Amino acid sequence: MAPPAAPPVRPPAAAPTAVRPPAPPAVRPPAVPAAPAVTPTAPRTRARRSRSPTPARRRSGTRRRPRRCRSTP
Repeated sequence: MAPPAAPPVRPPAAAPTAVRPPAPPAVRPPAVPAAPAVTPTAPRTRARRSRSPTPARRRSGTRRRPRRCRSTP
């Protein structure tokens, strides 16, 4: 008699889990519009950063050389 009593207890536990999934989908729609607005700004910042590193490297080399000359005399 004990074994048959166990199965009926499991189905009720499965019902609450099925009710939880439907809630998350409602929260996803608002997050989608926010993502596109952030993507356009990201590419612009990346383009500016990529251009600056090349000149910055050349400037750093020239700045380092005068420092060494000043320390010698």
